[in-house]
Amino acid sequence: MMKTNYSFQNEKRRLRLTDNDLKNFTADDYYKNRNPKESTRLANETEEEFIYTHYLLAIVRKKEEKEKQVMQREIAKKLKDPNQRHDNLYWDFNIKIPNIEDHARAILNKNPLYYDENKRWYKWNTIKLIWEITNEPIIIEHIKKIFNASGLSLSHNRTTILNAMKDETQSRKPEEPPNTWIQIGSSVYDIATEEQYKPSPKYFIKNKIPVEIDNFEELEEDTKKIDELLQDWLGDEYQVLYDIMAFAISPVYFLDVVFFLVGSGANGKGVFVDLLSEFLGHENTCSQSLELLSDVKQRFQSNILMDKLLCKLGDGNFGEIKDSKMIKELAGNSDTIRGEIKGGGFVQFKNKAKLIGAFNTLPETSDKTNGFYRRTHITEFKKTFNCKRNINIENYKYEFPNLAKKLLLKLRQIYKSKTLIGWGSIENRKKKYERLSNPIQQFLNNKMTKDINGYFTQSKVYDEYQKFAISKGYNTFTFLQFIKLLKAQPFIDYYKKNVYMSEKGDIWGREEDIPDEIKVKDDKGKYLLLEQRNIRVFQGFKFFTRKLENTITRITQKTHVLDLIFRVRDISFKKRVIWVKWVIPSQKESMTEKNNRIGKMLLHDSDKLLNKNRKWSDLT
Repeated sequence: MMKTNYSFQNEKRRLRLTDNDLKNFTADDYYKNRNPKESTRLANETEEEFIYTHYLLAIVRKKEEKEKQVMQREIAKKLKDPNQRHDNLYWDFNIKIPNIEDHARAILNKNPLYYDENKRWYKWNTIKLIWEITNEPIIIEHIKKIFNASGLSLSHNRTTILNAMKDETQSRKPEEPPNTWIQIGSSVYDIATEEQYKPSPKYFIKNKIPVEIDNFEELEEDTKKIDELLQDWLGDEYQVLYDIMAFAISPVYFLDVVFFLVGSGANGKGVFVDLLSEFLGHENTCSQSLELLSDVKQRFQSNILMDKLLCKLGDGNFGEIKDSKMIKELAGNSDTIRGEIKGGGFVQFKNKAKLIGAFNTLPETSDKTNGFYRRTHITEFKKTFNCKRNINIENYKYEFPNLAKKLLLKLRQIYKSKTLIGWGSIENRKKKYERLSNPIQQFLNNKMTKDINGYFTQSKVYDEYQKFAISKGYNTFTFLQFIKLLKAQPFIDYYKKNVYMSEKGDIWGREEDIPDEIKVKDDKGKYLLLEQRNIRVFQGFKFFTRKLENTITRITQKTHVLDLIFRVRDISFKKRVIWVKWVIPSQKESMTEKNNRIGKMLLHDSDKLLNKNRKWSDLT
């Protein structure tokens, strides 16, 4: 006889069981549906209460299983009906679905998705009309929102539906568009046939120029305001910038080229890159350091260029491009790039992000082959502005539709000619790159002259180079970078040597090379204006002879308490006048007497003072 006390009835009502549920429950059902984990009796529970509670829980499990079987039979009937709409399927993934592929098809019919060979998800954006990269959490959230699905937070259900979708997308793979198709706004233009199409998920187009064009045929090529801006920067050569912009909108990297914009600061090259980025759309551009792209140890840097149209290179803050292999691979359409995603394996892609960098000084390259130089396209920005004019890109956007038509027509010409304005021959590109990438060589040519007997120190030449680089807008380099690059220059040696050094840092290795103007000796025959030292020096160049006009030299010798100040006037005349203030104390005088002695001013003719063999005694 069944126990009917309050605790049993209360438990029965809590579990929502009826008398029929208990009547149809057999001993075999109990052993099939019991849970061994529930065999532990609570401390405050009697043995009889434990048995009945355990019994009721088994009844509940049988009831739930029966309801699931009924639901599965209903779903199976719907799936067999060809007229049944997929979006009306039962989206409770807590229940085992007989055919998960049908649910995957329902999702893809509602919103196209594609899982590519690089394990990246793409989603068709129905508003922007373009394929966009997405990820699994966004896809799952989309399914929950559109289909009111439940149970997808569980790992097994999540994996099951995603795997079914991955398989289904392979049969729905979008086609690669022709290389001449460019999507601008909500239209696709074929620059080869001049035809116009509506975007469709059938074609795998991943880049769109965010410029809306109402009627392409009625557009003009008039970009008067942008023309004036580019002319301010380059003058009559401004058309080369339109060629660069036209090539940037191309969906393929059909020319092997890297664009270098070179010039000192405040000359417009940075604003041009910003203007181009705004036209292309920031989602189609990326930024990366040239140093990182050229470093073979940086394994994760190249994949940032995937699905981009433009890659902006940071200013060169290093001495030399030691390995140009990756640069040459990225700058063209001949190689398939193999990138690495951190924690995500390897990817392979065709690069279409055009490399463009704005530099004050081009970095030197150890690759002296035509394979590197033929890829360089250098545009010099020679003007310098006072920066009082603030250029707002927003003021030029109203001309972007006309600019789009102009660039499409220019790109068509570039496709046919396979060349760019301002490119020149490979030999000219090489000479131009070497000239702009080696400011140290320019410094040596402008401030120094070759001389096998010429010497100079590290600190002096670095100080002089800093002045030269700042005045020209070149890279100043750190001290160690500069010395390393200087040592690499031909005709220059670096070693330790006994030399004659003046107070100004001028150095002579031989006594006969010392200018006559500073060969002033004391009574003992020692030079007053020179010091002999054993130091490390550079040999092979010397500074141009410095004019002595308006210079003052002050020398204090240890052996003689002697102050000498000389000044040369009217250096262009044959007669030179030298003012000399001198003090020669007696060895018997005390320090007070030495300090109190008053010298006298003497005026001498330069023919006597500038004699090669003159001595200090000649001045008295």
